[in-house]
Amino acid sequence: MNWRELFTTPLRSPKQWGIAVMVSVSLAFAPQVTPSDWLLNTGSLSAGLGLYQNPSYVYPPWALILLWPYRLMTARGSLIAAGLVVAWLCSSRGWSLLRMISVIINPYFIFAMMFSNIDILVMILPLLLWETVTQSRWQGPVWGLAIAMLMLKPQGGLLIVPYMVWVSRRESGSLLVAGVTAGLIVLPISLLGFAPPPLILQWLDNLLHPSAQNLLFWEANNISLTSDIGLFPAMLVVVAALLVLCYLFRRAKRIWTHHHTLASLFMLAMLVSPYTSNQSMVVPITLVPSWAAVGIIASGTLLSGVTGIYREYNAWWTLFFGLSALWFFKDTGPVGNAAETTGTDDARE
Repeated sequence: MNWRELFTTPLRSPKQWGIAVMVSVSLAFAPQVTPSDWLLNTGSLSAGLGLYQNPSYVYPPWALILLWPYRLMTARGSLIAAGLVVAWLCSSRGWSLLRMISVIINPYFIFAMMFSNIDILVMILPLLLWETVTQSRWQGPVWGLAIAMLMLKPQGGLLIVPYMVWVSRRESGSLLVAGVTAGLIVLPISLLGFAPPPLILQWLDNLLHPSAQNLLFWEANNISLTSDIGLFPAMLVVVAALLVLCYLFRRAKRIWTHHHTLASLFMLAMLVSPYTSNQSMVVPITLVPSWAAVGIIASGTLLSGVTGIYREYNAWWTLFFGLSALWFFKDTGPVGNAAETTGTDDARE
């Protein structure tokens, strides 16, 4: 295999995986923002049932079960893990190392890694787990785990979970097991508490009465259109923009793939949520990678940053970048094409 083939053919061979692993390990040396998402997300876990005594903690109660691996892998380890998940995504789609690199150097990915962000691990990884165990005896339990992981960030997973259930609707038995498994992960811990009320109500109280620290973070780093123009106008804007994009795809005889749908649902949920950080946009962007998107997002953030207009119109820039990524994404992997077509056909039935 020559150098050209090494980077342009589907990520499959041991040599290609060796490069993918080295790229992933190199992420551990990314400069870190303080306090990092890793510290904010896991710092209160050691408090156990008293985690909401920290008024700034806003992860749901099942974080006490699901976020411990994230804590134990350390902030730097989480960066390596995120890179390996991207490599797994590319390999499973028949994408090349070049496609993987286009994800790694996208400004959203770089920004997310500077925060040791968890979103790749709790939103991309569950999708891969869901697909990997399909038609296996572990299908139901792993699907349940995937659902619980996605709901660690409701502002991202809220629409994806119903969609994945719909796509897999013929597997009613496995979906029942998945629901029971997700319930066992989510409900018992939510009903416990260090002191009355139960953790689920303590969590909601922290969300509805944000701390001074969270108010500062949410004002400075929020891509929510809802916070700008309200919930229903935001939903109308984003849905209308996506419908226009679908129409343009049809006019141009372009294929709208399963990945377009996944990325669109993530983006819709994030933009209409009351709060979503810029880092979270790494998820839809990772699902529809292209070098054109890298160029547009890099030049757009540079231009808007230099002119000082990015932060003021953060949500609108995010919508534009997301639509651009959707438009320029084309699945070039032979296996990816098969997977995309299957997912799309199933969803259309």
